[in-house]
Amino acid sequence: MKTTLSSARWTIHQQDEEALDAFRLRCPVSEALARSLMRRGMDPAKVENAFGSSLSALTDPYRIPGMTACVERLWLAITRGDKIAIHGDYDSDGVTSSVLLNWFLCAYGAKSEVFVSNRMDDGYGPTPSTVDRLFEKGIRVIVSTDCGITSFEAADRCDQLGIDFIITDHHIPTSRLPAARAIVNPRLDPSLVDLQGLAGVGVAFKVCHALAKHGVLHGVNEPVDLREGLDLVALGTVADLAPLTGENRALVRTGLRLLSGRVRPGIRALVENCRIDGKITANDICRRLAPKINAAGRVGDPMVSVRLLQEKDLNAALEMADVLDRYNRRRRLAERDAMLEACAEAERQLPSQPPMLLIVGKGWHPGVVGLLATKISKLHMMPALVLSDDAGGQLLVGSGRSGGGTSILEGLRSCEDLLTTYGGHPMAAGVSLATDKIDEFRRRLIEFFRHRCVDTSAPQEEIHADASLELSDLGDDFFADLERLEPFGVGNPEPSYHFRNLVFSEAMSVGDEVVRGNSCDSQGTQMQFVTYTHDLSQFVAGKKMDAMASPRTVWLNGRPVRQLLVHDMRPSEIADAAAD
Repeated sequence: MKTTLSSARWTIHQQDEEALDAFRLRCPVSEALARSLMRRGMDPAKVENAFGSSLSALTDPYRIPGMTACVERLWLAITRGDKIAIHGDYDSDGVTSSVLLNWFLCAYGAKSEVFVSNRMDDGYGPTPSTVDRLFEKGIRVIVSTDCGITSFEAADRCDQLGIDFIITDHHIPTSRLPAARAIVNPRLDPSLVDLQGLAGVGVAFKVCHALAKHGVLHGVNEPVDLREGLDLVALGTVADLAPLTGENRALVRTGLRLLSGRVRPGIRALVENCRIDGKITANDICRRLAPKINAAGRVGDPMVSVRLLQEKDLNAALEMADVLDRYNRRRRLAERDAMLEACAEAERQLPSQPPMLLIVGKGWHPGVVGLLATKISKLHMMPALVLSDDAGGQLLVGSGRSGGGTSILEGLRSCEDLLTTYGGHPMAAGVSLATDKIDEFRRRLIEFFRHRCVDTSAPQEEIHADASLELSDLGDDFFADLERLEPFGVGNPEPSYHFRNLVFSEAMSVGDEVVRGNSCDSQGTQMQFVTYTHDLSQFVAGKKMDAMASPRTVWLNGRPVRQLLVHDMRPSEIADAAAD
């Protein structure tokens, strides 16, 4: 949602100049980036490790609980010819993790196939009905990817049918676990702090790595190079907003290079459909690639995304990429209409100063409620839960989002006895409940958050800058250092700076959500800019503006271009009063 010129509080951090000089003596990086690293509390002796991302630093996959039992059963299925189904979630993380694991199993000769449930027909994750359908096809081993940790009924059904159920997941488990043959989830061992941030595809990669090691012990060399699947790991990890630190950083940095090579026909087709030039970045995944993969699971058939990533023929892949593009257009229309209603309902609730927003819609597409919750939560800076009735009207299904350290998952757990299903992360969770329980659910959930949110007055958004700079401070050395610090994302944000007295010119709208143009500072240094948060009407020719922005290098028309990503801006004459 676009904003007017914001009333956010700007905080511009300052560094002691002597400390800055001492930092740069021990770590020879550009001054601008040194200020950013100092703000992060970076030890200058460890900066090179922060820049590095070697796959040799990956740890033993058998550290994860359940890995031995998982690999032994998969190896038995390979040698015995048991049919395996990889049961994935319908988002980018679930699709990439299921395609990755299936590809590696098939390389060993496994009789394996991917099954991704359709949220409209099957609901979330493995269910008794999806288990029955797979059993009828002769499946004897089901491996969940990016889901399954709360699939109690599916696990019981597998036990009744004699199917071995293996769960690979990264979501937080509840107080009890499904009765599965094996559960591979780093969150089951609190000591695995370095692996807690793995996405579902990261866990799937660990399973593949463990399988390769098991094969070598049994005299079977790795039939394919597992590193060839890192494009899928990068895609799923970034799309799931997993922290880009530790092992994730190594996997994603290497995977982005593979993505940029467009080796996989499905990736090449999707990149062409998104009109991405040159090197693919984490930002490209979040804003352009992942939304189209996700759209299939939200408003269409998620198996289209699976088939796209498995396709070996480019022409066929291009056709499937077009289908995903149509799904995404449909998703945006459904989201736009529902967003107007959701915002109106949020405004009706705000006068009572609630600690969170619980919004119930009628007929909203289940595939967009998570997007609505994200936008409502960000817009009003409080936890938000958005629900919509299913086709029969007997069940409410939705998603919650939170921030600022308040766990939406804990809130749902406090109402566990009222819910049909729930699960997810502290900051993002899914839920379903009977329609007739909504009043009690609302009362208890609001009471839960009221005890954790003392101040229910409207909070003020804060925007931070690592330092105040001129565009001329951003030289070749800065952009060279910036590239070494990539990829940027959760856990490794882009450096952000305060720029004074910029004049924006040649501003133009590109689509519905982007404004591009040129910026120039008081010294005459110019740089292109882009913003996703401000309307074209807010760029007045010749008017001096202060901006909070992140410098970056993007690829436009096949060449690298230096650019400012503008987060917020205000007239220079009032900016000093708003800055901290």
